[in-house]
Amino acid sequence: MENISQKPFEKKKKISLDINESFLKIVDELAQLTKNSRGSIIEALVGQGMSPFCNLLETTWKGYLKEGKWDEKEIKKLLQGLKRIRIN
Repeated sequence: MENISQKPFEKKKKISLDINESFLKIVDELAQLTKNSRGSIIEALVGQGMSPFCNLLETTWKGYLKEGKWDEKEIKKLLQGLKRIRIN
């Protein structure tokens, strides 16, 4: 997976985000501690969490494939999509 955290000056897009209040409190505390903006902290957390999340999806879907829990064609389609996302 491409390391997007190494490109801090790329174009950004503003979004609206509904987020759990407890999580936001931690984000605000981290922002204050590191003297960064709330947005920078959220961006860092999202960026650092992408690779582990993709690994979790891959492991889970491969497990389903082994156990025969889902349609094999469907799981292979999901794994192909994940592989494409990781390359870009």
